[in-house]
Amino acid sequence: AEPRQEARPQEQRQRASMAIPEAELHSRAAALAEAALGHVAAVMAGSQTEREAAERELTALEERHGFCLALCRLVARREDGPRGSVSLEQRIFAVVLLKNCIGRQWKRLRQSATPEGTWSGVSDVEKGIVRDIIVREACVEQSRRIALQLCVVA
Repeated sequence: AEPRQEARPQEQRQRASMAIPEAELHSRAAALAEAALGHVAAVMAGSQTEREAAERELTALEERHGFCLALCRLVARREDGPRGSVSLEQRIFAVVLLKNCIGRQWKRLRQSATPEGTWSGVSDVEKGIVRDIIVREACVEQSRRIALQLCVVA
């Protein structure tokens, strides 16, 4: 039992040292949202070759800090939103991608940096922001399909 007690404070210090400031996380998420939207569009409308390439890109983006938040931004955008148009189909794709990403990344430990300088897993800061957005969006979402996926994630 003692080794576990000693590891917990060390693990907490390690997590704190890897945290990204919230402002930087939002900045990264904004850029990732635009990149993800392009890849989502390619998956949905491109040729087989374009779809496969876009799927690989989305898989690679999943490892980036801020990607879950970026997907939340896409889900929260409406077709007539001030930040640009995202179709219902693209939002549904994004919420399913978000659900799957959370399932794969949420509990992964960030042991070491990848070659691109990103961390595996989702930071505690990002988790808190994503949870807040999911709950808020689930309450106001007009699409039952999106609301259902948000409820599954929550």
